[in-house]
Formats: sequence, structure tokens, C-alpha cells
Amino acid sequence: MLGAIGIPVAVTLVLIVRDAPRSGAGRDAGRRPPSLIVTLKRLWRRRSFALLVPAMTLLGLGDYSLFLWLPSYLSRMFGSTPAEVGAQLTIFQGLPLFAGTLLGGVLADRLVHRDRRWLVRLPAIACAIVAGGSRLLLFATRSSIALILLILPSLACGLYLAPSYAAIQALASGRSRATATATLTFAVNLVGLGLGPVLIGGTSDLLKGWAGSESLRYAFFIIPPLYFSATALFLGAARSIRRDIGDAETE
Repeated sequence: MLGAIGIPVAVTLVLIVRDAPRSGAGRDAGRRPPSLIVTLKRLWRRRSFALLVPAMTLLGLGDYSLFLWLPSYLSRMFGSTPAEVGAQLTIFQGLPLFAGTLLGGVLADRLVHRDRRWLVRLPAIACAIVAGGSRLLLFATRSSIALILLILPSLACGLYLAPSYAAIQALASGRSRATATATLTFAVNLVGLGLGPVLIGGTSDLLKGWAGSESLRYAFFIIPPLYFSATALFLGAARSIRRDIGDAETE
């Protein structure tokens, strides 16, 4: 029902909103965009882009694993009912995630004026927070403690969204930004959404004979290393992102 609302909104958008002119549109008028293969070669030649895509893929893997299995975790570990879990996650996960998404955009806009490396430094910091926070969450022995510990990693999960996608856009030329975003989205969804739920569920099943009802808790220990690995990739991208953005602007 909510999805259907988007149809009249989309039609209205097409009818009444015009595209803003792109910078350099006159220079590029009449020119064919480069082929997909050429565009991908240019993008992957930039070291920071080649590091950002796997970093974001690891985040997708961690996010989908954590968020899709969290309701089951709260239900099994603390006996919460589905209605209780829904209300709890709205307050202690949904609202911090919403706030973190907006905060990440505001912080990135301010910090990037000083140094473009903040486009990847900010996600690196956020990933480290999620890694540490999600690990602490697994040691909570009461539902109230677990929910309080959930606030910080949920806030941090939103924090890296805006600067990460802004970095991908900055690393692509004006005529290849859609391809850059599509490449990232493809990788994140293929690996993150495709493997994340299976990773946790399969691990929990494998550990059930040893850990019993605690198997899901132990399966969740896979998640922090994913975020720590993403942190390392973001920091690696910080070493070359200024040069790579300059290359994209020259192109």
C-alpha cells in the first residue's frame, strides 16, 4: 500500500519538475557517453573507488545480517513478543538510524570543506563504532541493557551513508555518476542482501548442537569483523581519494 503511493508522486514529478542543467552540458552536448566497459575501467583504475566498493559491500553484509536477524535475536534471548520487538526497534534502532543519516550528511558537508578525505574518514570512524557497539550488544544479559547498547551502533550505521555515496559520486565524472552508483548498489545488494541473512542463519544452525539456544548469539560474533574490515578499507581509500577526485574532475 505504501509503495503504491509512489506511483502518482512519480507521475507528478515527471510532469512538473525539470532537470537542472549539468555543469559542462554545453561542452558535452551531442557527445555520446562512454561505453559501460570504458566507464568501469576508468572507475576501477581509481584506487579509492576500488576500495570503497568492497568497503560498502562489507557494510551491506553487516547491516543486512544485523538488522534482519535482530528481531529474532531479541525474541530468542529475552522472550520479547513480536509486537514488543517492533516497538523497541522503532525507538532504539529506527530513530537513531534516521538521526545518524541526517547527521552524517551535515558533518560531511562541513568537514569536506577542510579536507576531502573526510568523505571516507567519517565512514571509517562510524564503522569502528558499529563494530565495537555491536560486539558489546552481544554481552547484554537483559533486554533493557541490549536496547540501550543498540542506540550508538544504530546511529553510526546512518552516519556513513551520506559521505560514502557522496564519495562515490565525487570519484566519477559527470557522465559516469549513474554507472558508479549502479555498480555500488549492485555489489551491496548482491553480496549484502544475498548472503547476509544466509550467513547468520546458516552459522546459527551449525552452532546449534554446541551452543543450543545461544547459537544465534554466537553467530552474531561474525558481524564486528565485517565492520572492522570496512574501517581498514575506508582508511586505505583516504590515502588516494584527493588525487582520484582530481582525476575525475579533470576527466
